[in-house]
Amino acid sequence: VESDSINGENSTINNRDIIRGSTETVPARSGQIDVIVATSDTITAEEGSEVVKYLGSSRLSGTSASVRSSQLVFSRLVDPIMRTHIENEEENGDSKVKVFMTDVKYEHGKFNDDSDNSNGHIAGLTAGASIDIGRYTLGMMLPYDYMDFDSFKAHRTGIILYGQSKWNFTDNLSFGTTINGNYLYSAVSSKVFTANDLHTVGGGLSASLKYDNKGDFVPRFSISYQTNKDYTKSQTTNSLQHLIKAGSSLGYRIGKSAIIRVSAVYTRDVSSQYSSLNQDNDYVDVGVEGSWSISKDWQIKGGYNRMVALDTYVGDQVYLGSNYRF
Repeated sequence: VESDSINGENSTINNRDIIRGSTETVPARSGQIDVIVATSDTITAEEGSEVVKYLGSSRLSGTSASVRSSQLVFSRLVDPIMRTHIENEEENGDSKVKVFMTDVKYEHGKFNDDSDNSNGHIAGLTAGASIDIGRYTLGMMLPYDYMDFDSFKAHRTGIILYGQSKWNFTDNLSFGTTINGNYLYSAVSSKVFTANDLHTVGGGLSASLKYDNKGDFVPRFSISYQTNKDYTKSQTTNSLQHLIKAGSSLGYRIGKSAIIRVSAVYTRDVSSQYSSLNQDNDYVDVGVEGSWSISKDWQIKGGYNRMVALDTYVGDQVYLGSNYRF
């Protein structure tokens, strides 16, 4: 803002568009300085931007729909916990339907932004079903999450469809591929900001390599590419998010009916649109989980996962689940 003169003349305002919204020029009398009166548009955040900030693909956190879907695909499909000795006794080649209710989970999350320290909780449930036909698998997952944070509450649900194939290079070395598509819907309410519903659409490709000589130790290396796009009522042209995940896990069989494993997964957001944001674009998931086979077809499992190396968010998650095949 500039004033052409202060003494002896009426002065004028040159608005340089530093702030958005309308302004009014108030002519000043001699010896006075002009005053800008800003309308409410100059302080109102863009409608829908806060929803995308917390639940969209512009942030890596447990509340993000794209992070949630990519974690489910990676941990439950691409790199699931390995089979116990009892499960390995199952005959291959027959069609098998697998019904599972897994990821009955609880997560405590905290945003660590300088401008917003918001704590909250996420409770979730994922149901799913798949059918094995030889080396191929077709299936779906139905996730649901309820999020209760200081600045917002949200219900999120959706569907993940996938297809998988498995190829045995040798008796001990196998290679698997996964293709998936997903849609997630988030219904948001807030007393702090204007809340719009959020739609997230995406999909990806993944691969894994496992060595299993039917002994006690089972290592696996996996990699995944996931892309997602967000839509709100007022924002429908957001750029695509591109996530790359790479991880390794090591399982150890205990007796015939149990197995434990540790895992570490590195995730990086390679989307160019986030290069200018003042936040991390990568993080690491570290976890431990175990599985107990009640029979060849029924397993109970649970685990703990922590999101680390991310400056803007910290999340601790526990889950309990079950698989049944018939």
